[in-house]
Amino acid sequence: MPPEVQLRVVATHSRASERNRPRPHSMRTVNTCRLLVAIAIGFNSLLFNKLSAAETCPSFTAARTFKVGSSPYAVATGDFNGDGRLDLVAGTYSSSNVFVLLSNGDGTFQTAVPYVAGMNPVSMAVGDFNADGNPDLAAANQGSYDAPHASYTNSSVSVFLGKGDGTFQAAINYSVGGGSRSVAVADFNGDGKPDLAVASQGSWPDHLDGGVSVLLNSGDGQFQTPTILGAGIWAQAVVV
Repeated sequence: MPPEVQLRVVATHSRASERNRPRPHSMRTVNTCRLLVAIAIGFNSLLFNKLSAAETCPSFTAARTFKVGSSPYAVATGDFNGDGRLDLVAGTYSSSNVFVLLSNGDGTFQTAVPYVAGMNPVSMAVGDFNADGNPDLAAANQGSYDAPHASYTNSSVSVFLGKGDGTFQAAINYSVGGGSRSVAVADFNGDGKPDLAVASQGSWPDHLDGGVSVLLNSGDGQFQTPTILGAGIWAQAVVV
């Protein structure tokens, strides 16, 4: 597959006659709009389908493609340079980099800028981790797969502190459970600071090195040693 991120949006419109049960003799026309969004991520595609009632359907221009590194796997948005426009960050599995694409404000993006993350980033999140008003990045890194032992090594979460101008400091990496798959941001201890939670699937056969790693924020962009919570085997995602 080509080293590209693709966001494709397709809208289709349908009309269906639906019987009004309280009044069997009457018929009413229902307009529905089906929105299909596909994100091509190198070797796989994620399809999200939403059906909602609407009188008219939105229209979209043709999909645009923006190149990043090999095997893009995750994407997140944020205003990284404070110009009021949403920018993109993509995690690329094979290249072990994250790529920042600043918005031009017209639906196009500038050339992607790479930042070195941990091994095989598969999930991205955005938050202000050092309370300077600038968005920072977190990347969950699956780590290296040791096939002979069916285990993961070097699993981590990478934190990139934003400078406010669309650039980021070098990553600080924190070890987490084996085979990280997902990262989320929230204040878990009520101190007003955004913390991190990382879901890890663990290693075969018992997956005991997996679970959910909780990293509390020290307030200066640094995080404490993670506490790993058991979450059953093969943890794939975490949401708050």
